[in-house]
Amino acid sequence: MIAVQFFVEGISDRKFLKDLMKHWYAVELGNDDIEVLEGKDALRSVEKLKRLRPSFETNLKQGVRSIVILDADSDFGNRRDETAELAAEFIFDFYLWPNHTDSGDLESVLEKIYNPSNHDFFDCWRGYESCLLASGKYTTPNRKAKIFAYLESLHGSSKSQKELLKEEKRDFLNEKLWNLDASQPVLLNLKVFLDRFFIG
Repeated sequence: MIAVQFFVEGISDRKFLKDLMKHWYAVELGNDDIEVLEGKDALRSVEKLKRLRPSFETNLKQGVRSIVILDADSDFGNRRDETAELAAEFIFDFYLWPNHTDSGDLESVLEKIYNPSNHDFFDCWRGYESCLLASGKYTTPNRKAKIFAYLESLHGSSKSQKELLKEEKRDFLNEKLWNLDASQPVLLNLKVFLDRFFIG
């Protein structure tokens, strides 16, 4: 196993990655192992890059691989090219959600790895979106809202259950909610990517 430090966009990314690493590799990562960049533009901002440069340089000197995971957003090709240019300059490896080949984000992954027994929620959601669009008056909620609604519909109404909806409290290891099988198409490329650092 190679020593690594991850850099991700947000708290959801960090929690998902922590749970995934535990599930796939039995590796327990702390918050210090996964730095939150505070948004997708963190690598585009000169000031933030100056702040991150020492981390990348220190990691390189200490034999720690820096791994940046970002949303591809609406233009995978452009995002990949921009990030590859920065990766060559600052010496880090990178992966783009959802699968390192398509446009999308972490929520694009999450909406595909739900427990199949909860498929009817997503059928209902599609009907909800269709109804909103048909009205001509409303915009449809984004994927973050969809994932929040999915979790809210499956958790109880107590205060402690509502706490589990928060990004830092989500339990991606809960098999009643999520399926982290690495053979799923949306996770396969990530598993291949991470195996380079955690297997061997």
